[in-house]
Amino acid sequence: MKKIFFVLLAVVLFSITPSAFALPENLFNGSSLFEKLPEIQAGKTSDFTIKLFYKSGPYALENLTPVIDIYPISLTRYLTIKTESATGSLYPFSTVHIKGNITTSPEIPAGKTSLMYYFVANDTQGSSYKSSWFDSTPPIDIITEQFKAGVKPDVISCKENHVMIKKYNGMSACVKPQTKDKLIQRGWAIESSTLQIKVVGEKEVRRGTTQTIQIQVLRGDNPIEGARVFIDIEDYGEDLIKEFDGYTNSQGYFVLSWEIPQSFDDIETLLAFIDVTDGQSSKTELFKFQVYCLPGEKDCKAEGN
Repeated sequence: MKKIFFVLLAVVLFSITPSAFALPENLFNGSSLFEKLPEIQAGKTSDFTIKLFYKSGPYALENLTPVIDIYPISLTRYLTIKTESATGSLYPFSTVHIKGNITTSPEIPAGKTSLMYYFVANDTQGSSYKSSWFDSTPPIDIITEQFKAGVKPDVISCKENHVMIKKYNGMSACVKPQTKDKLIQRGWAIESSTLQIKVVGEKEVRRGTTQTIQIQVLRGDNPIEGARVFIDIEDYGEDLIKEFDGYTNSQGYFVLSWEIPQSFDDIETLLAFIDVTDGQSSKTELFKFQVYCLPGEKDCKAEGN
């Protein structure tokens, strides 16, 4: 009887908590970029092309399809995206181009948008896979009639009894004066403010270990998503040692990890020049740190006390 009871209990638990017994998600590895960005123009349809490099995963992928999300989410009602699936099978260390188009409603407001995307596919047995990475486009200008006339999104005019505000993501909107302060208090809009870069990283890093530098981009107190970040690491002799680039996430963060090469044979100060642009303005920040080796280590010139 006890055996029957425990079998029934296991069946009940499995039926009410299936996620506890779920298999790990199937992932494949690679990289991607928008080789041709769409033009977001009111009342128009524009083509785009995504280039994907498949590095590792199942022996072959089929029905590879991008999944594209629109940010800010409020713009989803104005934009319709259609994409193709990659034809045939895709094998490791091969590249494929995927085409699609985006149709923009004539009523779309002025501002900017970004497209966040990842990929889904099946293996030859029909099992579902998902890309191990996701990516995003840089901010894309939304072209309206006023924009085409040469009016910047910051100064596009509003109808009578409305005022212009700027959302935290850089988009502009027209609202009634009495609602402006409420929107700012709720974090849906911001006062004009300067670009800020916050940098956190180790000041001293031993060779063979990893330096992690966390960069947050803000305007006022609001994180900026989709800001472009370029990082050049140089020595005092102005020799370029390493380059990084990418985009900030929804919390305004970009994080780089760099394993310090064993070739550093002494104590040396490195300079990380961090350049950031969010489509409205640019700023550069300098972060200094030292790399070192321990006296007595192989090929280490540093002397002990």
